[in-house]
Amino acid sequence: MADEKIATQPEVPTSVAHTDTPSDAATELFRSLPAGMSAWVGALQLTVLFAATGFIGKVSLQQFLGIELGNWTALDLTIFAGNWAFETLRVVLTELFSNLGGFALPAVVYLGMLLLPYVLPEAQTRWKRIAMFSSIGIVTVSLLVVLVFFEVPALSMNSWLTQSLSTELDPPDSGVLSSEVLWLQAELLASKMKDLKPGSLNPDANGLICPATSAAETEVLAKHLHGDDSSNVAAATLRTIYAWMVMICIVAWFALYFHVAIDGPGVVNEVFRAIRLFACLLLLPTVSCLVPYTYAKIIYSTEFPLVAVDKKPEGLAKPQAGGDDASNTQRFLVMDETDKDISLLVVIPKQVPYIEIEGRDEIAKMTRYGTRDVINNLVLSQCNAGQ
Repeated sequence: MADEKIATQPEVPTSVAHTDTPSDAATELFRSLPAGMSAWVGALQLTVLFAATGFIGKVSLQQFLGIELGNWTALDLTIFAGNWAFETLRVVLTELFSNLGGFALPAVVYLGMLLLPYVLPEAQTRWKRIAMFSSIGIVTVSLLVVLVFFEVPALSMNSWLTQSLSTELDPPDSGVLSSEVLWLQAELLASKMKDLKPGSLNPDANGLICPATSAAETEVLAKHLHGDDSSNVAAATLRTIYAWMVMICIVAWFALYFHVAIDGPGVVNEVFRAIRLFACLLLLPTVSCLVPYTYAKIIYSTEFPLVAVDKKPEGLAKPQAGGDDASNTQRFLVMDETDKDISLLVVIPKQVPYIEIEGRDEIAKMTRYGTRDVINNLVLSQCNAGQ
């Protein structure tokens, strides 16, 4: 009877038992919360994500302009992140539907190569593994290209309002990275040169801030000027670059995190397992964090509201930045706003621009006149003044 009881007991599977990872435990804990609490936790996670994205973008913008931006509230950072999300969606969709040969077809080919491991039949084990290894390799190389040739050069594009723009065109040091920094800076400068007179590329005898002050700098910039529509062509090039950055990041998250595990011993398996871990844990998060950083420098509009400010009689006199000298009205660009104060950019010819923070209770009247590009209208346009 004892033998029968033993024989009738259910067999325990001999395969390796599944152990919950920390991420699985966190997921189960999250699911076990009440429905209302889970919704609040999810909303908090989304808010933190948007605030972090806005913080990265605003730090980048502040470094790019070279001036202090004083409004760092959670709402302000979330609004900046929202602008980034919608502008990124607009740029990618516009490139996808309007640039068939330069973006849409290559994107379809790139996406198809990375999705190949998922469409091959399960019986095709050998080809499925080859496709998976190829997919991991293509994603890793693409992320490295984005990081080295576009995102790292963007880190060097700083203080455009507080230094002569000719410094952005200085001949590069030896090395591929320096050349990419110069190329990206010249392309961005060309995208801001709308309505700039061709003669402004020459040295200015009046000492005004002009984009090129030597023959070498003029030659560098001339390579990025294409006919009468040079600023739009350069801006379109930057949008295409950014669209590729975003698409590569999105596809990389899918390709690296949803592939089946690389099982089995062997040198090839170990190499690709190490490549996948490097890309997942270090490369992809770095490139993703630098996407909003690069966006703030090459895509985010440098147009700011132009306002005419009438100060109350007890307000202190400030340097005249434009407008009618016979009145108390002065014109400024609004760089930042809060519910208590407003940050105004003061631009005086032959002087370094600076930020003037005015309390709203010190302003009697403020009239808005639309927007002006801070680089084109207040820096590059000074080159036209001496023509």
